[in-house]
Amino acid sequence: MKTLQEIFNRDEILSPSPQLINENFRFSPQAIPALAKYKIVHQEVRLIESPLYLVRKYFLSSSTPNEIPLQITISLAWDGFSDALDFLFGFCEALDLLFSPEKLIDTRKHAIGDFGVAWNWVADEINILAFVRNNVFIGIQGFLAREKMFSAVTALDDELKKLATTDHYLENQPDFFAKIRTENKTMSIPAGERLDIGTQTPGNHTFFFINSDGSMNRAAARPDLWYFRAGHELGNQKIDLFRVDEGILPQKESLSITVVKA
Repeated sequence: MKTLQEIFNRDEILSPSPQLINENFRFSPQAIPALAKYKIVHQEVRLIESPLYLVRKYFLSSSTPNEIPLQITISLAWDGFSDALDFLFGFCEALDLLFSPEKLIDTRKHAIGDFGVAWNWVADEINILAFVRNNVFIGIQGFLAREKMFSAVTALDDELKKLATTDHYLENQPDFFAKIRTENKTMSIPAGERLDIGTQTPGNHTFFFINSDGSMNRAAARPDLWYFRAGHELGNQKIDLFRVDEGILPQKESLSITVVKA
């Protein structure tokens, strides 16, 4: 039995590579007619560092009796379509399924996504559908009638196609790091020491930090206060902040700190 990557010609899929979506997308089942009877009962968000992905996972339940819950995964690949495609293959392979080529549906034949696949275990249903549009991946797992599944993903894809695009992402103007830049002109700290960075204001924002060395931490006595604990690697160290609201497009800003000998 062939793997999904063996069934499809990857080089063909990657040409041409679409642009990056540059407008935030906030998923709401009520905005999708085929999913209007579903509601989000739980959701998770995480940042995968390398390659860089912002991943949201939604768990949906229906107000209609006997309808099985759905799970929807939406991921933005920071560096483009190629990484989004890798996410799709990884998502499908993680299901640990054997793919029968005659049962696979190429979603491009239904004008869904730049690339996508679907398959079923139950007649007249689609149980898995995963597609990529630009640098965004969407995957749905559940038991939906074929027409209902295609209606839902077509509407989601249509929403993605409306969004503005760009060739590459720009760094946002300093916001969270603005105060520490003003107060600490030298931006240096001895190895192993602590430097208070800033306060996270209330709101529906999640912060993710990626550091070249050292660590970003919440203060035990003040959970809204973030501080940097320098590591033992001397020299210039970089902190990247990815801040995301209820959507999938993070805002990025960076701070450089020089770590000196204690």
